[in-house]
Amino acid sequence: MITMKNKKGFTLVEIIIASLIASIAVAGAWGAASFSWRAMQRSGGATLALNYERAVHEQLRALGYEASPDMDIGTHTPGVGYTIQDIPSAHPLKARYDATLEWTVSTIAAANDPYNNPQALYKIVEVKIDWTQPE
Repeated sequence: MITMKNKKGFTLVEIIIASLIASIAVAGAWGAASFSWRAMQRSGGATLALNYERAVHEQLRALGYEASPDMDIGTHTPGVGYTIQDIPSAHPLKARYDATLEWTVSTIAAANDPYNNPQALYKIVEVKIDWTQPE
């Protein structure tokens, strides 16, 4: 009679259970990687938009207080007569996310003006970039 002490190896049940555990682990890792990839893609548009918005803010700041129509009070979109140009078609924001750019200039009275000038007005510039998140 053959006893189990002399046998080496795994039984069929052990192999099936080990395969089941391994497949569950692989499925979990695949799901986590897929989630991470989608999150990275979503944050990519936000990062591009933020960096482009900062560049536009710097361009507007460099223009000065009343130097160009770009700094007139109101909402503006890039076009003829403006120093700020539209997002280039080759830029990933335009090519991948179909982004649009606009900026709004408003004023605020300086109640606490550091130079004690009650007539002082400060300009507030808000840059807005809208984009479509690809699926």
